[in-house]
Amino acid sequence: MRIASLVTAVLLAAPALVALPARAGNAAIELADINDQGLDFAQRTLQERGYRLVSLNDGDQVWWNQDSNTCARLKIGARARISDVENASASECRMYQRRTQASQDRPQARRRDHGGAAVELADLDHQGLSYAQREMQQRGYQLVYSNALDGRQLWWNDAAGRCADVPITGNRQIGEIRNAGRGECTSHL
Repeated sequence: MRIASLVTAVLLAAPALVALPARAGNAAIELADINDQGLDFAQRTLQERGYRLVSLNDGDQVWWNQDSNTCARLKIGARARISDVENASASECRMYQRRTQASQDRPQARRRDHGGAAVELADLDHQGLSYAQREMQQRGYQLVYSNALDGRQLWWNDAAGRCADVPITGNRQIGEIRNAGRGECTSHL
């Protein structure tokens, strides 16, 4: 009789266990393998694992994975290598997402000239990589592809439907930004 009561109690408690909210992932553990790796490799790895860049700050990048509710802060050290991966709060990542969405929702963000990404981002040509990345993000672009071998990144602006091809030159600078076809960016989303 006691076993039957115990089984009944477990079966009654099971739905409550299923209804528990999902726990946030542990970025420091999940991403330990990108420590001391090059920035381009780390960015590709994060994208492959479902992360999206949400913020760039001096020497830091913050990445969000909606599926695992994980927010990660990457510290970027010498020679553009990852020096540390830290946990960041999910609310911090959501805050960055809200800021980006708010800037995309402004009417002036949609009324740009029709010259494409190359004209819209021309003021960033030949700028430092970190500065240019931060500016592109503030203008509603998100990094969708990065490859160190061909020295190239693709940035997508969903609100404007534009894809920017950003060449990376020596000394962590970008070259002249070019328009890229919509399919080039959307194939990486």
